[in-house]
Amino acid sequence: MTHVVVYFKHSKTFTILPITDISDDVEIGYSVTVPYGNGNKYKAVIKFVGTQQECEAQSEELFVSPSNLQPSLTIPVISGSPPPRQVSSIAPESDIILRKLNYIVDEIKLLNDNFQSLQRSVEKISSVVHEQEVKLKTLQRNVSELLARCPKNHSTGGLLIRFHHFRIIVPLETVNKIHFASSSSSAFPRIWLVIYARTKYKRNTLVLFSRWKSIRRGINNYWSNRRRSERNKENVPEYW
Repeated sequence: MTHVVVYFKHSKTFTILPITDISDDVEIGYSVTVPYGNGNKYKAVIKFVGTQQECEAQSEELFVSPSNLQPSLTIPVISGSPPPRQVSSIAPESDIILRKLNYIVDEIKLLNDNFQSLQRSVEKISSVVHEQEVKLKTLQRNVSELLARCPKNHSTGGLLIRFHHFRIIVPLETVNKIHFASSSSSAFPRIWLVIYARTKYKRNTLVLFSRWKSIRRGINNYWSNRRRSERNKENVPEYW
């Protein structure tokens, strides 16, 4: 089947078509209207007529050689559809260089994105570390306040006895001495109070004896009242 090689002047491209697709007279050098693409028609010049193989060989000699490669232009489209395919005007070496440059640009963009992501991660970690430091300082301050409120330990050891309005610290040696000298559970506080009163208040024997009588009377009254209260609770009848 006979084919023709047509050349589009505006786009400086070519194509091979069957001769039956051309309704005008087919002569080399004639300007004809040919269909191309999705049924669109464009103005072209007939460059060669022959078999399909001959047209392909002739088109390579006419248009694909480096001397015939020129920058392409936008061709007018009669029906408004996209123009026909264009022959690339970039040499193979330039195409390789362009691809490498595009690859380098993409890598630089990727590195920039990774760097920004890393920077955001570092800022987030710094914020967390600062928050933990603030919490640690607050905890240290609270612990210091609690320690300041706690009573100080005495290196000698001893017995700390608290009353409603005062407290008494007895050395450990004195506590052990009273404990071994006590014959009963009630003797311990009596002996301890006598020793404490004698040590704390430098008075004569009569004054100490009078003070001790008052202390003993108070202790006895306390236990008497407590026993009486317990007996009263036991004798209370139950009502149903």
